[in-house]
Amino acid sequence: MAFAGLSLLFDLAFSKSKPVALSLALLYGVAVEVMQLTVSTRQGSIGDVIADMAGSLCYYYVFQTWCRAQLTKLSVPLKP
Repeated sequence: MAFAGLSLLFDLAFSKSKPVALSLALLYGVAVEVMQLTVSTRQGSIGDVIADMAGSLCYYYVFQTWCRAQLTKLSVPLKP
């Protein structure tokens, strides 16, 4: 859930480019895990990176679904 919220913030910051926002969120998740490897009381893992990616991708999926629903309500034709 944390990375879904982080993805929302990146999306608002880079509203013109969703791929850039998604890439930054995913890169941030990888960076957090790499940094955790350097701290003796923490550990980073591939599973955490996958969970971070899943949170980011869930946000974008929900956002796209919501946008399509709003456009359908307005009867605006969707681009293929």
